[in-house]
Amino acid sequence: MNQHQIQLIERYQDDELSENELNEFLQLLEEDNDFRSEASAALEIKGLLKLSQHPKTDNLEQEVLSKLECEDNDLENRVLEELHQDKTRRFPKWLIPALVAQVLLIPAFFFMFQQPAHPELKIATKPALMAHVKTLEGYSFIVRGKEKLNPTESTELFSGDHIYVQDKSKLKLSYLDDSTLTFFDSSFVRLSEIEGQKKIELFSGQISADVKPQKKKMLVTTEHSTAEVLGTVFSISSSDVSSLLDVREGTVRFDNGHNSVMVSAQHYATTEQGQVLKALENDRPIYKSPLVDLTTPNHMVPIKVDIKGASKLYLVVSNGGDNNRFDHGAWISPIIKGPAGSLSLAEIPWNIAKSGAYGITINQGVHQTPLKVEGQLYEQGILAHATSIIAWDIPDGYDQFEAMGALLDSGAYRKHSNPVPSMYFEVYTSMPEKKLKTLLIRRHHY
Repeated sequence: MNQHQIQLIERYQDDELSENELNEFLQLLEEDNDFRSEASAALEIKGLLKLSQHPKTDNLEQEVLSKLECEDNDLENRVLEELHQDKTRRFPKWLIPALVAQVLLIPAFFFMFQQPAHPELKIATKPALMAHVKTLEGYSFIVRGKEKLNPTESTELFSGDHIYVQDKSKLKLSYLDDSTLTFFDSSFVRLSEIEGQKKIELFSGQISADVKPQKKKMLVTTEHSTAEVLGTVFSISSSDVSSLLDVREGTVRFDNGHNSVMVSAQHYATTEQGQVLKALENDRPIYKSPLVDLTTPNHMVPIKVDIKGASKLYLVVSNGGDNNRFDHGAWISPIIKGPAGSLSLAEIPWNIAKSGAYGITINQGVHQTPLKVEGQLYEQGILAHATSIIAWDIPDGYDQFEAMGALLDSGAYRKHSNPVPSMYFEVYTSMPEKKLKTLLIRRHHY
C-alpha cells in the first residue's frame, strides 16, 4: 500500500473521487490483494452503497461487489442460516460485508428480528402508522416486508419498518404525537408499536430523540441495553463494543440486563463489560469556543486559556451538532507559555490522539496537503478532524495555552456545498471521558 492508494480510499469515503479515480479504484480492487483487503476493512458498511448511486458509475456496484466477496461464495445461504438462529439484537460482525452487498440482503431483512424482545406482547398483525419522514440528508432506505423503499420527506412509516441510514447521512422522523427521532451515519433500526407502546431497536449507529410525554414508556433497545423513556431529550449510540446514553433533558431509566440506573439531565451512562452501570456527570471543559463554521470571520477563533496548576491538557474538536462530515478542524500554532518560556505542542509527544478521520497529523492538512485557512498557509498546526481528542502531559513552568481554532479550506471549499462543516474547539485539564467513550463507540461517525 502506497500513499496514493491510501488517499484513494480516503477520498472515496468522502465522495471526492473523479470518474477516472473511481475506475482506478476498481482496477486496484481487481488486481491488488493488499489494496482489496485494506479497502474492504476501511469501507465496512459505507462506501459500496454509495457507488450504486453515483451518477457516473451506475454499473460499478456489481463489479466492486464481485471483487470484495467474502470467503464463502454461498453468502445468501449463510445469511438465511443465521436468520434461523435467535439473534434478535445481535448484529453479527460477518454481516458487515453482507450489509454492504445490499442486493443480497434486502429480501432477508424482512425475516430478521421478527421475534419481539418481549414475547408476551404481540405486535399487531396489521402494521400501524407510526410516523413520517420529516427531513433527509444523504442516502437512506426503508425495508417494509420484502420491499425496499427510497424515502422522501413525508414518507409514512409503519410498525415493523427497518430503516438504514447510510454513512454520512441523516434521517429525521416525526411521530403522530410530534416526538422526533434523528438517525445518523450508518444507523440501522427497527420501529414497532406493541399495544400502544413505541419501541425502537437500534442495532447499530446513533439516535437523537426529543420525546413528548408518553402514556406508556417508549423503549429503545440496543445489543447491550434498554432505555425506558416517558418524555425527554436524549441520544443513544451503539456498536458491537458498548452503548452510551446521553440525557440532555428529563430522566431516562437505563438497563444493561444486570442492573439499572436513572440517568438525569446533563448526565450519561455507558454499558461496558465488567463494569457496574452508573450515571456520570457530563464532561466540563474549561474553555469552549463559539461555533466555527462558514460564517465565522476568517474561519477561525483565537483561543487563550489559563491552565495554571494543570498537569494534563486535552484538546477536543466536536462536531457542530449534526454529523462530522467535512469537519476539517485544526489547532493552528498551538503553544503553552509560562515562566519556562514558550513551547509548541507539536514538539511534545502526545499520550492520546484520536480523530474522526484522517488521523492526527502535525503541520499537514487532509491528504498531507498544506494547512490552509481562507487561502493563507500556516506552517505550524495540528490536523484534528471532528470528533477528535489529543492529550499531553504538561511540563512544569507552563500556565497558559494559546492557539487558533480553524476550519481548514479542505472542508470549507469543495465541489459540493452540502453538508456544511461546523465544529467547536474545547479545552480540558481532566480526562473528557464521555467524549472519549463516544468517539470509541461511534468511531468517526459523529
